[in-house]
Amino acid sequence: GARAAKRLACGGPVRPPESPKQFPMDHLNTLNAALERMDHLRKDKGDALNEQRPEMSGWSAAQHLYHVALATDLALSCVATILAGTSPRVRHDLPKSELFAQLLARGSFPTGTQAPRLVIPPATINLDFLEQELATASAAAAKFQGQDLSQVTGRIMHEILGGLDAQEWLAFAQMHGTHHLNIAEGLAS
Repeated sequence: GARAAKRLACGGPVRPPESPKQFPMDHLNTLNAALERMDHLRKDKGDALNEQRPEMSGWSAAQHLYHVALATDLALSCVATILAGTSPRVRHDLPKSELFAQLLARGSFPTGTQAPRLVIPPATINLDFLEQELATASAAAAKFQGQDLSQVTGRIMHEILGGLDAQEWLAFAQMHGTHHLNIAEGLAS
């Protein structure tokens, strides 16, 4: 019922990292696993992913997956931009985001937050295009495997959360992806 839907919408907890250096790789490994689960869900459920279940969510499972693919690609492009350090978007005067620190401590995203316009999915998702978008997000994540982001400086603004550094953008991508994957799996069951 409503209790299960609320639990479903909150996403799972994120375990704290073993050490600061391990922090980004824990999030990257969890993100990679989530992207893989999303692709399996796409293959297993097919067109049923576009079915609406308004009693559980305003979006279909396919819309959640598409939203994650887009948002993950954008978040990881922010990591790459910070690593390159040459864009005017990378700022060294932005304070640490207290809001993101609270989300990280909580370990999950709240429900009911309005997505930025750029990553709002269309009403019906083309599943071939979803496959491509998930592959693009997975390829973007693979670029950071084994990289130490702990010494990288600079932040890029997130529309809602404020300035995030490379590690925080990676943690955001993982937490956000896991949150929406949990909802999509519940909608598809």
